Amino acid sequence: MSQTLSSKAAELKARIESLHGLRENMAEASELEGLRAQLAPMTTKYLANLDRLRLLSQSGLKVVEPVGIARLRKRARSLLVDFESNPKASTLKKGQLWVSLILEGNNATEELLATAKERWLSHRVNIFGGETPAALDAKLAKTESNQSALRDYRETYNAFKSQFDSAPSTPETIQRAKDLASKLEIISQRFDYFVSPDVKAFLEAVQSVRGAKISLLTEDVIIWLRENNSLDSYCIKTADHS
Repeated sequence: MSQTLSSKAAELKARIESLHGLRENMAEASELEGLRAQLAPMTTKYLANLDRLRLLSQSGLKVVEPVGIARLRKRARSLLVDFESNPKASTLKKGQLWVSLILEGNNATEELLATAKERWLSHRVNIFGGETPAALDAKLAKTESNQSALRDYRETYNAFKSQFDSAPSTPETIQRAKDLASKLEIISQRFDYFVSPDVKAFLEAVQSVRGAKISLLTEDVIIWLRENNSLDSYCIKTADHS
């Protein structure tokens, strides 16, 4: 009977120890899950921004990895080695290791996004280096055909420019920018820069700071303005000699 009680006591002790160990494991697992939850938002953004930079590189752009990436990798690698030696939440939270990892991760994430955005924006001129609608509007003759082309140009240019408000996350965005650039080049071919020497001299003078002298308003210019419905687009002012 004493053996039976002894064995039962030993069995009960083992079960208690097992339950105690289970509770400890559950507490440890819960603590590790909490740390994972802290890391997840930064990791998601970090990987997304890293993909943006890689996309630019794969598209032929030369990119330089931010210095913060190397620091983050070094920090993460060191923490991983320690955790593999002692896989406990306390290992990760020792000192400022975990806090520093999160901080450096957030900094590296911001650096990645800023680098990708800056590199993509600087690449815009390589896709299309044409003039802005405002610059063209100041140079082009106010003909009906030019104004129609300029409206299409302005709409397309604004759409093209908006592609560079943020770094692309998909190849489709890059292709969209290229397609809009091609469309701008086609629209540009509709602009009419070819006018008579008198008209050209008048239009160039009008766009200058001093304006056009009345002597430039030749009969040829007046006929051209009338034919292009532009007579009311200009007015005569007294010259300012101050």
